[in-house]
Amino acid sequence: MPRKCSVFPCSSNYNSEAVRTRTFAFPRDPQERERWRKALPNILQRVTDNMGVCVKHWPSDAPMVKKNSTERPINPPSVFNGVPSSCFVQNQDQDRQAEKRGVLSDARCGDIDEMDAFQLLDFLPAWESFRAEVKNSDVVSRHALNTAILNEDVYLFTLDKDGDLSVRIFVSPNFLIRAFKLHTPISVRDLLGFQPTLKRWSQLDAVVVRCKNSDANPQREVEAFVSRISDDIDSDSDLDPSLQFLIRQLSLTLVNRNNRRYDISLVRQSALLYLISSSAYSYLRKLLPLPHPRTLQLQLAGTGEVGTETDAADVIQSVFASLSGAQRNCVIMFDEMYIQPSVRYRCRHLLGRAVDDPDQVARTILAIMVKPLLGGKPFVVRLLPTYILSAEFLRKCVSQCIKAINNNGGRVVALVSDNHPTNRKCFALFSDGREKPWIGTDAAQESEFFMLFDFVHIIKCIRNNWQMEANGILRIQPPGADRQISAKWSDVVRLYQMEKDHVVKRTCLTHEACYPTSIQKTKVSLALQVLDERVAAALKCDGYSDTAEFIKTIVRFWKIVNCKNPDLHARLRDPDRRPVYSVQDESIQFLSALADSFDSTHCGKGRARHHSLTPETKSALVNSLRGACEMCEVLLSDPRISYVLLAVWRVSPNERRQLLCICGASAAQCSTPTNEVIRIP
Repeated sequence: MPRKCSVFPCSSNYNSEAVRTRTFAFPRDPQERERWRKALPNILQRVTDNMGVCVKHWPSDAPMVKKNSTERPINPPSVFNGVPSSCFVQNQDQDRQAEKRGVLSDARCGDIDEMDAFQLLDFLPAWESFRAEVKNSDVVSRHALNTAILNEDVYLFTLDKDGDLSVRIFVSPNFLIRAFKLHTPISVRDLLGFQPTLKRWSQLDAVVVRCKNSDANPQREVEAFVSRISDDIDSDSDLDPSLQFLIRQLSLTLVNRNNRRYDISLVRQSALLYLISSSAYSYLRKLLPLPHPRTLQLQLAGTGEVGTETDAADVIQSVFASLSGAQRNCVIMFDEMYIQPSVRYRCRHLLGRAVDDPDQVARTILAIMVKPLLGGKPFVVRLLPTYILSAEFLRKCVSQCIKAINNNGGRVVALVSDNHPTNRKCFALFSDGREKPWIGTDAAQESEFFMLFDFVHIIKCIRNNWQMEANGILRIQPPGADRQISAKWSDVVRLYQMEKDHVVKRTCLTHEACYPTSIQKTKVSLALQVLDERVAAALKCDGYSDTAEFIKTIVRFWKIVNCKNPDLHARLRDPDRRPVYSVQDESIQFLSALADSFDSTHCGKGRARHHSLTPETKSALVNSLRGACEMCEVLLSDPRISYVLLAVWRVSPNERRQLLCICGASAAQCSTPTNEVIRIP
């Protein structure tokens, strides 16, 4: 707590919310302390070590002395602006003599005091007379007050330009007074004297002046507004839910941030806003007291039921009702995410039961998302907690979504997932031994659909296969080349070791990119540090042409499949980032040639893998490239589609964050019973 100023009526440091003022403690030397005490206008009977004088009572150029690394004024305080003369100590050497002023004391006592008549007129009459006279009093006419009688109280008020109440004053029969500016109480105790009752007309005038000059407290006004609207809500049960949400937000602004509690309806509305746009939700949290995304995850994890097939169909029906004909062509993406099987709190233990095996605790969550074409907004269809996800169970869930989409006039163009063994087996079940394993069929849809592996996952697999090969060498014949090249991982490591201590570097290689751990191998950003144009250029300059040519080939492949903007090629002046307008485009021809190139290479596992990819990575890469080329041909045959962006067929980081937000440890059915249920289809 800052030291307060001892000079009357200075108020430095009396208001803890205002700006603090520097204050000097009284000197410890008794003589110097006495000099300071006598210099003050007010008399201090006793000076303690906690008392002081603020810097406002010295001139700006007052001489200072440094004591204990702190500057202090040398002279006592001498500046007392705003202090009335009556507060200064009066030094009189002689007694006052009335004879010198020509008025004797006896004669002066005989004169009539003019204040007596004013005092008599200023006193308020009895209550009944006051009620009758207040309407025609000078106070009411001077301040343009309106008067009324409410429950035996005299009610004085003023109206603003809009006709709303501004100043409100209540006087009770025992002359107790209550004053308000709008809905903010105004303290008038200091205007009434020792007794808190109204006795004079001048006191009433002073109360009115204070109310007019006072400012309303915003918090009080919001409380009154919320209270009034809450009464309207109780009387109107059909109020718009969006308006109820805003009213609830307004009431939460009055609560301390650490004491806010969110009911289940507010959490539900906030979760919908977050799923629409996480960046917009972050901006709204600066304006409204919305719960933190982590709070949404904990709240949704505490209650809920797993959505059924009917719930998924209802979601698809509601979304497809707002889509155009071309947008009903869509892609189904699914992924499996590991979760914590249980969460232990002080008061309870939450367990999530698996859908595929209700007797077991869920260890993963199967998330299924639908992404419509032509700018349609992607949405989550189902979140299924599972114990051990099997290919048959996965196919059943995906088939249910395909059926629901076709029942609502849609068509599934492709299925997209990562290169997990379960997903590969599921694709094999859909292809049913076809000659082209990237084409699948389902009984719920007449037309065929394509089955692709996520190119983001494939780019990580290529980097990992390259590094984990026994000799760190991959051999491939790039499209258009007349010989095989041998890409060596040691060349990349040698480049990093050579430049790691330099201030100016040609590449962005880091230690994590060259020596990744098991967790770091799953990060695509580290893989792209190696598979980068600058790394290829630096290796070519250093004489490692084969490794540079391999990285250049993979980089071109990544640019083509990572095209997300139709104008990006023009802005970056890079033709490889151009959308696919025709199957005769150079980019499609390159992808087809790259698939043939990898398909012609040898592959194997363990010791049998010699300078090549693993069979799983090779199959996923070749099938996805050929499937993407054929899918572009099918889509471009539709006159409503003018170009294809291949990056649309993968889950963006923003969508993955939305999935992780609602896939908490207890996204499955909570073992603790609850009255509120949030159904997540």
